[in-house]
Amino acid sequence: MKMARSSPALAILGLAVAVALLLLLLKNNPTSSGQDDGGGQWHLARTMVSEDTYQRVQIRSRVRKGGELGFKFTGSLDASVVELLSLARETDAMPQWNQYCSQGGIVRQKGATELWVFADFHFFPMPIPRLFVALHANADDRLDRQGHWHLVGRTEPAGSPAAIDRSALPAKVRQHGEVVVSSLTAKLTPQARAHAAAVGEATPDRTRFDLQVVMQLSTLTFLGPIRHLTPPQWVVNVLANVMLPGLWKCILDTTARLRRDGTSDVLGARIQADPTGLYRKIRRSTGQEDASTRRGADAAATKEPRRR
Repeated sequence: MKMARSSPALAILGLAVAVALLLLLLKNNPTSSGQDDGGGQWHLARTMVSEDTYQRVQIRSRVRKGGELGFKFTGSLDASVVELLSLARETDAMPQWNQYCSQGGIVRQKGATELWVFADFHFFPMPIPRLFVALHANADDRLDRQGHWHLVGRTEPAGSPAAIDRSALPAKVRQHGEVVVSSLTAKLTPQARAHAAAVGEATPDRTRFDLQVVMQLSTLTFLGPIRHLTPPQWVVNVLANVMLPGLWKCILDTTARLRRDGTSDVLGARIQADPTGLYRKIRRSTGQEDASTRRGADAAATKEPRRR
């Protein structure tokens, strides 16, 4: 990326490719704005399947007047709840695996499960300016009641006691546009290792994920006056057909690396260190293995009784 930005020729080439891609997306969906059926219905935007592992994700989109854009993700992944949660929780390590993330960090923490975080994103070579999000997030063990770990997050209104003090963010990040996240909910459900006994070999722990995020785009001035209306279809297309598939590949590569390299990976090392004890708590409740236990780096945790 640095070479592309430092070379004018490559930068122009990247911009030309991005414009061509946008034109192709607009040609496939010629409407100037997204579908707004008035009832807030979700529409299937894309299904992605990893052929070697049959890992699948469905992406659904929803647009509403007033600049609201929502995405829903459902699928299963060969990774533990601990490993998936670490992707979002260790925000300062996000640039290590997320190709779109420039910087992230934890602004404030309360206990093991409540965080105030930010992440700054770039979209090169797409002609979209840098944007950041600032979230207040909580994680909750609902395995006994509902069979999953539950995550919620949102951008708290400015001035509220739970809001992030923007002055605590890096100065460069504050110069970028902010995407307001109206709501984020996620369910991480541990699944049994399918067919392990039948075939006589170990298979990775698998987790089902159900994620819904609703964003408010009306604050993004680069969209012009349409930001106050229904989000344009090209925004939905770029996200669903370019960026989210790229992010899915990053997640697949990272979770595979965690399984392969364990604690040598930056996230694996964080999982092993576990200063708040959250990952040990999740491990006990789900009975799953992860980057730490598979390498024998957390022997004490593996000896604790597991609850199914």
